[in-house]
Amino acid sequence: MRLEGKIAIVTGAGRGLGKAIALRLAEEGCKVVIAEIDMELGEATAETIKASGSDCVAVHTDVADRQSIDQMVKQTIARFSQIDILINNAAIAPMVPFLEISQETLEKVVRTNLLGVFNCSQAVASEMVKKKTGRIVNVSSISAEVSDVGAVPYCAAKGGVKMLTKGIALELAGLGINVNALAPGFIKTDIADGWFDEPLSDTAKWYLSRIPKGEFGVPRDVTGTVVFLCSDDSSYLTGVTILCDGGFMTV
Repeated sequence: MRLEGKIAIVTGAGRGLGKAIALRLAEEGCKVVIAEIDMELGEATAETIKASGSDCVAVHTDVADRQSIDQMVKQTIARFSQIDILINNAAIAPMVPFLEISQETLEKVVRTNLLGVFNCSQAVASEMVKKKTGRIVNVSSISAEVSDVGAVPYCAAKGGVKMLTKGIALELAGLGINVNALAPGFIKTDIADGWFDEPLSDTAKWYLSRIPKGEFGVPRDVTGTVVFLCSDDSSYLTGVTILCDGGFMTV
C-alpha cells in the first residue's frame, strides 16, 4: 500500500469519480474523510470503505460555503490530528444554452467548482503547513481545454481550476505542499445518466471516434493517477494538470 497511514479528504465522494477515488485511496492505506453535501450518499461510501477494514468517516460539507468547509477541517483534525491529502472533486454541471444562463446559475457553478476549490485548499493548506508536507489534487476536466454546447459556466470554472492550481502550487511549493490537477476525459461513472449506454447516441459515437485509445475510460483509469500524485513518486511534480483522456486532446 503506497499511502499507508495517510489522512485524506475527498470532496463530493458520495458517488461518481469522487467515490472511486475515495475507495482507491482507502485501498492504498489511507484513512478517508468523505466530505459530501448529500449525507445519505456520503455515509454509503463510508460504510463501503469501513466494510473493507479501513477507517473512514463522512462529514457533511457544502464546498460553496466557507463556514461548512472550516467545520469539516476542524472535524477532521479532531478525529485524525492531521491532513495529508486533499482531493478537490466536488462539482456541479448544469447544461444550459448560453443565452439562457442566469446570473444565479453562473454564480452557483463558480461558487462550487472554482471558489470551492480555493476555499478547501486554503483551509486544508493552513493545517498542512504546520507539518510542511501535503498533497492537494484538483479534479479539473478536459472542459478546461475545450468547450461544449451548453456548458459555458462549467468550462469557465474548470479553466479557472487549472490556473488556480498553478497559482497555489507556486505559493506553497516552498512549504512542502505539492498542488496538481488531473483532467479526466470521458469516464464511465454512475452519474453519466445513460450517456455511455448501448446503443450509443450519435454524439457519443462522435466523441468515441476522436479518442485514440478507442474506448471510453473507467474510474480505475483515473484513480491510479490520483495515487501517483499523492505519493512520494510525484515529489518533484507541482503546478501541473495531467490529462486522463485516452489521447482525446492530442487529436
